[in-house]
Amino acid sequence: MEINNSGSTGKVSFLKSKVLWTAVVVYLGMVLLFLSLSMKHTDGKVCYPIDDTYIHMAISKHIAIDHNWGINRDVFNSSSSSPLWTLLLAGGYMIFGVGETLPLVLNIFAGLGILMLCYSLFSKICSPQRLLIYLLAVIVFLPLSFISLMGMEHTLHAMLNLWLLVIGADYLSGNRKDFYGLLILASLITVTRYEGMFTVAVLSIILFFHKEHKNSVLMLVAGALPVIVFGLYSIYNGGFFFPNSVLQKSNVSDISSLKGVIDFLIRVPLALFKELRFSVLILLGLLTMFMGKYFKCIAKRDELLSYMMFLLTILHLQFAQLGWFFRYEIYLYLGWITAIILNINAIIEAKEKIAFAFPGRYNLPLLTISAILFYPLIYQAIIPLSKYSGAVKNIYEQQYAMGQFISKYYNGKKVVVNDIGAVSYLSDAKIIDLVGLGTDEVCKARLMKDTASIARIASSGDIAVVYDVWQVALPGWIKCGTKKIDNRISCAYDSVSFFVRRQEDKQYMIDCLGK
Repeated sequence: MEINNSGSTGKVSFLKSKVLWTAVVVYLGMVLLFLSLSMKHTDGKVCYPIDDTYIHMAISKHIAIDHNWGINRDVFNSSSSSPLWTLLLAGGYMIFGVGETLPLVLNIFAGLGILMLCYSLFSKICSPQRLLIYLLAVIVFLPLSFISLMGMEHTLHAMLNLWLLVIGADYLSGNRKDFYGLLILASLITVTRYEGMFTVAVLSIILFFHKEHKNSVLMLVAGALPVIVFGLYSIYNGGFFFPNSVLQKSNVSDISSLKGVIDFLIRVPLALFKELRFSVLILLGLLTMFMGKYFKCIAKRDELLSYMMFLLTILHLQFAQLGWFFRYEIYLYLGWITAIILNINAIIEAKEKIAFAFPGRYNLPLLTISAILFYPLIYQAIIPLSKYSGAVKNIYEQQYAMGQFISKYYNGKKVVVNDIGAVSYLSDAKIIDLVGLGTDEVCKARLMKDTASIARIASSGDIAVVYDVWQVALPGWIKCGTKKIDNRISCAYDSVSFFVRRQEDKQYMIDCLGK
């Protein structure tokens, strides 16, 4: 990995760096600490704080064993918005066997990639002492250990996104001539998460305004090609062009009506107002960039990085979501944290100019303002990790337990659920997903707001294990019992109910629940 730093060149030695190794030890230590704390609630099993992790694992299991892309062993279904992550898991399962630790191991490697990338960025612009502080800031404020423990593709996506932005900024500022590396990264990032198209679009736009029209088009083609290939593969197998999760979770307004136009125009301001912590983070990044620009101490590449992060954030807020446990926007957090560090370092290097502009009497107000602006990073560092063990306990006691129950008593049966991850990973039941991520017919019905069709599709199931809110899709079904968890953090509801469709199946369900 080689990154130019404000025009400097040369390779960075990772193996000989005590600073990097110190940061690695801290990162791995935090991962192992919180993992061991969570395993006290899971009978010693590696478990994850969200059910979505198991969706990738289920699809990958069926790719490796049954050669089918889907949460069911014999029905194609595209419920993963990260084809590359799913394939990486599937490849690992083919080599090492199906297991629950592989998502964590892959995340740790992606986390180490982030540290190496940041080390490469920061190592030539500051002292070793300050470099260690910067790397620890990335570990703590992201927080890197938490996103690794989620076991999803977000760590890899964040790494590829930052890598693409930095190399793109290097290229646009004249420090790099090789354009082909950008095209490879553009292809990788979109097949890692579809939000990668936002980053590709930002780079393409800036290339266009730099009058590199050919490269602008090549960037778009490189980013879109994997999406098109997988979309055609999905259609060929009877699915939709986009994964079901993208179709249902995208934030696209119908601008054919006045209401839709208004919704489109106010979406970004409204999102920033609702997520003030995120807004303050953006403000901190822009302020440090403009401050560095004012004192003429910021490198062109770093200025471009801040501008690109701003455009990328606007695109994400306009067309995507801010997610549970920050996971959808974690790549934005990494980009902004990196930009802020680069900007602050440039300001520190120009400390004589800063001292002249801000005499001693301004120290207290400046410290106060700085503390307020750094609040979102402090919040981001504390809250996710403080909730991690409880979230894992929730998933283990609810979704994981559902999967074990179905695997033991209803394996091979048609099961109606609203959370498909652990259930489809742990069992070989034939899943009917009321949310529509794992069942194409339900996805189509939900997009058309056709509740009658959802009830009809569900009626082919043998049993249902769902939240009570979904009971409207189960008219005439017989409720047999309820399982409740305490201290809900990561589950949508604290109670899951068990239903059968036929009266003659009721007693067996009750007996199974009592065991």
